[in-house]
Amino acid sequence: MKYLVMKYSLRTLLPLFVVIFLLLLGIPILTKSVIVEVIEDTLKPVTEHEAMRSSPETEDLFFHPDLLGKNMRDEAVIQAAREALIAPAREGPYYLDNPRQKFYSQHGQDKHVKEIFRDMKGGFFFEVGALTGESLSNTLYLERELGWTGVLMEPTPVSYHVLKSKNRRAHIMRACLVPDTSYREPVFDIGREAWGNTLVDAEKTSKSVRVPCYPFYSILAALGNPVVDYMSLDVEGVELKVLKSIPWDDVKIRVITIEIFLLPEGPEALRVFMEEKGFKFIKQLDQDYLFINKQLSRGLNIKVMK
Repeated sequence: MKYLVMKYSLRTLLPLFVVIFLLLLGIPILTKSVIVEVIEDTLKPVTEHEAMRSSPETEDLFFHPDLLGKNMRDEAVIQAAREALIAPAREGPYYLDNPRQKFYSQHGQDKHVKEIFRDMKGGFFFEVGALTGESLSNTLYLERELGWTGVLMEPTPVSYHVLKSKNRRAHIMRACLVPDTSYREPVFDIGREAWGNTLVDAEKTSKSVRVPCYPFYSILAALGNPVVDYMSLDVEGVELKVLKSIPWDDVKIRVITIEIFLLPEGPEALRVFMEEKGFKFIKQLDQDYLFINKQLSRGLNIKVMK
């Protein structure tokens, strides 16, 4: 039995167990030919293709080599992004490790956003580097308590696999943001600690994985270009490059937190750039800078802004 379970997954053996159970109960609802057919089909080994589809390393990776280098406004790139967005859960409970916890951010980002928006209901967020969707999440509070929705991006296989199991009410996407304006499929190095991950064409090793990466604009366009009330940007050092690739005349982001920990250009360069784009620096939240879009600040909590 041990050998059988190793060779055939529990999912594969389940129909066989059901047949045997019915036979033991003496329930004559299956003909001999049907029983034989079920058993033969059940004992077929899982194909390599099926195994790859269920592997965390390849889960929900949608590659488009024909789109490499295509511009963010290309309709094919936008359509590819649309297909890569897994629809939000509509029903059922959350599957959380700490369901009684209220706030989940590492440095109080969710608390500050709550105060800035005065407990506004039904907002839209875009969290890049969502990890498991619970641990260190900057958006889980907004979703659970205030009914927000949005996009959760996470490229690493283990974190994404857990994220998918949480039953979040937001689109999830196994992808990353490119630090420029065209679709790419770089190698993602997952061999080091999370803070040392990089998406800038890492050397391919046994602990690396290729990931589809989209321009930010393409993903928003795939969703109808909604106003992003809150964006959380954590892309391990290429934050400023990603921000410079955004066509700011075509997108609207009201509040944004940006990780500064690994910025090669330095935090001051980030601050100068964001202020040039019409954002007001509010405060530093440990490893993050918090900005508010001055042109889209109507209705926001002014006290927090000071």
